[in-house]
Amino acid sequence: MAFHHSPRIVQDGLVFCMDPANVKGYVSGSTSGTDLIQDTPYSLVSAVEYQSNNAGVWNFGGTDDYISVNSLATGIEGDSPTTIAAWVLSTDTTLRQAAFNYGTNTNNRARGLEVGTPYSGTRYNICFHTHGHVYSSNNNAFTENEWHYCVVTYAGGGTNSTNIKFYINGADAGYELDFGSEGQTLNTPNSGIKLGQRYVGSDLDLLGQIGSIHMYNRVLTPAEVLQNYNALKGRFK
Repeated sequence: MAFHHSPRIVQDGLVFCMDPANVKGYVSGSTSGTDLIQDTPYSLVSAVEYQSNNAGVWNFGGTDDYISVNSLATGIEGDSPTTIAAWVLSTDTTLRQAAFNYGTNTNNRARGLEVGTPYSGTRYNICFHTHGHVYSSNNNAFTENEWHYCVVTYAGGGTNSTNIKFYINGADAGYELDFGSEGQTLNTPNSGIKLGQRYVGSDLDLLGQIGSIHMYNRVLTPAEVLQNYNALKGRFK
């Protein structure tokens, strides 16, 4: 399926996109759909529901509500570079919540974009969870009951402040080691893809809404992150 989202969204390196507002991949009220890049099937599980606000979003109730995605034909595996980006609203930022993640319950074999309160960090931040290690923003910009464009980039070559960057609403959100250690080489499999819950298991449930998800096979520049934010910020006021 061709990708026909806003022409202002960066498309170079885009390997995965889900958006409940785009009828090419999802019809409102359905319990299944396909991503807009590779036609990868996904299923809405439990009480995840479509809501029409902000042109179309998915609502997660915080208890066993998630979206399960089949393994991608072309995913981001091993220690490869990536950008994971999502429009997210949380109604309880005291919680540590999975927006988009995949992998297994083995150290350095997962990649997760989480929001709210990091594992051992400060409320109102986002984090990158690789299982066994957590890295987070530190500017406290992920406020409650508001839409935010949350982005993490990983350049490969080991986890540290040079290779991991966080952005909230197009701006650099800072960096800190939240749990574990730096210098880790990832070995992520292309499996266990979920929105709204941990990749394996039944925790880190999201209490809130997701508007769209983008994943790239490269690191977006700060200018490209800002471009994507500006392209959709009018929808998520």
